[in-house]
Amino acid sequence: HAKARGLEFSVSIEDAWLKFINQDRKCALSGVSIEFRLDKATYRQTASFDRIDSTLGYISGNVQWVHKEINLMKMNRDEHKFIEWCRLVCEHSKC
Repeated sequence: HAKARGLEFSVSIEDAWLKFINQDRKCALSGVSIEFRLDKATYRQTASFDRIDSTLGYISGNVQWVHKEINLMKMNRDEHKFIEWCRLVCEHSKC
């Protein structure tokens, strides 16, 4: 999908996997465990490849693994803006 949107995608599968391992198989933003399930009977993929700065492509230094729910909420927002909105919600909700 990145190429269709005109985004550079220069991260190799090996680099992406190494990033996943280096993150201890956890979401970079929430710390929640993320996983891949390839068996269709137990399909529960929660890992989602994310661009830290959504104005840039999938390039070294701009990618991380996050939980798919986090990625859905973050969408194309800058990571810092997304975290600021999360902070505001938490403060307002008295988390």
